[in-house]
Amino acid sequence: MMSQTSQPALLSEAVTWNADECRGRLDDALPRLIQDFSVENDATSKIYILHVVVSAFLPHVPPECADRQIYSQILPQVPSILTSLLPGIGERGDQQMVRHNCESLNTVSSAISSLLECVSHTTMLPDPISLHIFPSLPFPVLDSLTVAFQHCKMSGEVYGSTLPHVSEALSSVFRSSYAILRSILELLDRVGSGVDTDVADVVTDDFGCLRIAESTVTSTPRVYTFRRALPSADQTFSNPRLSGLSLPLVVHSLLRLCPLVAGLNPALHANTWRFILRAIVKHKRVEGHLLNHGELCSTLACDLDLTFSSCLQLATQVSVSKKPPTDVDPETRLLSRSFKLCRFLSCSLLKYTQEFSAHLDSMVPCLFNMHLRLYDKLPPSLGAVCKLDEESNKVRDAVFESLRPLLSMLITQRSFCSIVLGTDGVPQELRLAHCLLVTDIMNVLMSCPQEHTSWLDGNSIPILDCLLSAVAGIWPELALPIGRPVSHNSFPLPLYDLLLVRASAFISNLIDSYLPALEHSLIVSIFSQDINSSLLAIDLWCYVARLGPVELCAHYVSLLLPLIGEISMQEPSHALLSILVQRLFSFLPAEHQVKLLTELPPGPSSLPLCSVLLAASGPKQPCIQSVCHFFDTALPACRWQEGISHGTQAIAIQFLERLCLSSALEMSQQTRLTEVLHTLINQLPDEVPEEVACALLALSSHLVHRLSNSCLSKLLKLIPKASNHPWMPRFAAPSFLCAMGMGHDDPQRKLPKEFPAIFHSLLSDNSCILHLLALQAFAHFAEVTSEAEIVPQCLGSEEVKAEVVTFISKRWPSLHGETHESDNELEGNRTEPETVWRLKKEQEMLQELRMERAHPRLISSLEKLEHGLEDLSRMTRDHAPAWLIDRLKAVAVTIEKMLSPSS
Repeated sequence: MMSQTSQPALLSEAVTWNADECRGRLDDALPRLIQDFSVENDATSKIYILHVVVSAFLPHVPPECADRQIYSQILPQVPSILTSLLPGIGERGDQQMVRHNCESLNTVSSAISSLLECVSHTTMLPDPISLHIFPSLPFPVLDSLTVAFQHCKMSGEVYGSTLPHVSEALSSVFRSSYAILRSILELLDRVGSGVDTDVADVVTDDFGCLRIAESTVTSTPRVYTFRRALPSADQTFSNPRLSGLSLPLVVHSLLRLCPLVAGLNPALHANTWRFILRAIVKHKRVEGHLLNHGELCSTLACDLDLTFSSCLQLATQVSVSKKPPTDVDPETRLLSRSFKLCRFLSCSLLKYTQEFSAHLDSMVPCLFNMHLRLYDKLPPSLGAVCKLDEESNKVRDAVFESLRPLLSMLITQRSFCSIVLGTDGVPQELRLAHCLLVTDIMNVLMSCPQEHTSWLDGNSIPILDCLLSAVAGIWPELALPIGRPVSHNSFPLPLYDLLLVRASAFISNLIDSYLPALEHSLIVSIFSQDINSSLLAIDLWCYVARLGPVELCAHYVSLLLPLIGEISMQEPSHALLSILVQRLFSFLPAEHQVKLLTELPPGPSSLPLCSVLLAASGPKQPCIQSVCHFFDTALPACRWQEGISHGTQAIAIQFLERLCLSSALEMSQQTRLTEVLHTLINQLPDEVPEEVACALLALSSHLVHRLSNSCLSKLLKLIPKASNHPWMPRFAAPSFLCAMGMGHDDPQRKLPKEFPAIFHSLLSDNSCILHLLALQAFAHFAEVTSEAEIVPQCLGSEEVKAEVVTFISKRWPSLHGETHESDNELEGNRTEPETVWRLKKEQEMLQELRMERAHPRLISSLEKLEHGLEDLSRMTRDHAPAWLIDRLKAVAVTIEKMLSPSS
């Protein structure tokens, strides 16, 4: 209630006064109404008094005196009054509460309209305007707008199901807030800079107004909390000399509004940032150093991040829509507005950093985080908000193309260099984004060679080390595509390929003096604990070797080859280093390969190196012949005896297997090797190391026709039937089992009884790689084996049988019809008698072919007999001697005996 009984009468009377009466009673009535406002406790009554004061007396107060007489005494209380009027979350209530909420919203709308009249009255001041004339106006207005926009943003959570009942009143609040924000921005835009520099044209060109159609209140699921402690108006303007500080404070007060209006109205959002950027550029000389550039840059970057995310989501919705996009489509129009706003914010961020490049160090952390967040929203990130499509790529290209000059500026800052290279502070979920940022920096550095000194060291290449270490945390994304394919017939580029191409291009731009540092970085990564980093380093080293002369590649092989013998075979680095040496060795011409092989010292220590190099040389006879003298060294090294480690034994067996594979052994050497192999198999211990078991199976597959049934049975025991450890012999088993099915000349020789069970376990293994190897081996085994009855025993279950049939049908399409026919046509043709007969004949012919291939020596002898009979027929066409006829009769008797069932 009011403090005096005469004051309600004064308020009621003032409402009825005309303009002349208000002007005449100004000095008497205005102080009394302001006193009533200060002592009144009811928020609605306060708003009513504010309305009367502004509408009745403010027009008669000169604009230069309005702050002292009215603004400073009434406006600072308005934001708290609005907060008390607006309901909070959980205060929805019943129908009566809904009615009360509508009344409160109408009161708030009236208060904001009164503030709009204050702003409009101040605009009557002549240019140039100084903020010290109305110091009490901007902050209450902006704080009131913050309260109103925050409430509009939270309306869905505040009102819930009652939102339709208050939507009209809520829209009125938003429209009033929208109008007053535009007016206050226009007023503040007229504030003079205090310097004789005309920057209006530059600012307008750089931060032109974004033309977007106005929209009504929109709801959004995201809630932005943006709280800052700002000095009060009394503290700021108590001293007239501090009026120069007001513009930075106004700018930072406006920053609180940007996240709030971001999801409400794109045009309002763009115009707010337009004013902020125009103002700070306009007052750059006088007050630019007073701004908190870190906070300003952080807010702008945050708005760009949110707008970019929203734009990508809209692009995905448009791309998956069934109907073609048109200009009248609501989703397409909304995407167009968001895209313009996104491009505007990215260009504004670039211009802002260029204008205030002297303060770039304070902006580095937020700009680094912004780049990470932008990359994290794009494929192949697991948290991407869009998919690979044309619209999303358009948004991505526009934003990152506009930010590329910003990245060129950032790479000159040592603080940015240190924060990028410091990978320890990057969260796991942003490792992919960090990796992509590093590759983009590499791309920029290639066009700015003068900036290499900040990112390269004399003894190492930190940016390459950073990339190789960043790859360690992104193994799920490495195989995912990074962009759309160039054409419909091409495949998307995987992330790993992109990293390899970018890093290779960066390496090719380095000068020769960085080669030792490059080699150091690569060898450290190869010996790291992460397989992805090691493989990328191997690929990069191969690129360096191909980039240089042949002598450089040969030097690398001779340099790295001794390291293989120093590392245990159980170490992962042994396999990785062997892969690198093999690839480098394969790049060399044959004469260089032979030279390296002949330079190996004699003795067992060279067997690992020979085995590694032979695996890369392929079927080159000069290379094979140059290491055949190690045969006598390898034979004793593969025996079961004390003093020989299992690793050395496995390497010796692998070397012998390489010689067998190349068919470089003479007959006498094969006989000696078979004897040693029989001894090895007969002396098998109870527990055989995995690497030795794998090597034995690989070697035995080349000499399987020379091994006895007992040796084959013992070798099969090395293959575990269950899909658990040891797993390495199971991967060596398919080729060995396939070799066992080649058949023998001896009809009494049969496959061991364990054979079907082991083959069935491989065909039903859960490992996709082993399962594929088993299918390939079984298909070849079924083609060449002479024991057709054992084939169904290997299949076992119907599920395995169906998988094998499907695999074979894909391998030999002729078994199921013509290759150009569709699946539906094949399905129909299978029911036709002619097709069935044709398939049956093809299967019979295939079975005959399998039987013939199973007995190569019989086929050879039969072919010789056929050729001999043809020659005899030609030579005896006119007359055959009597002795020849007797011999032919004896041959015919032999053939009859072979064809008789008893034989």
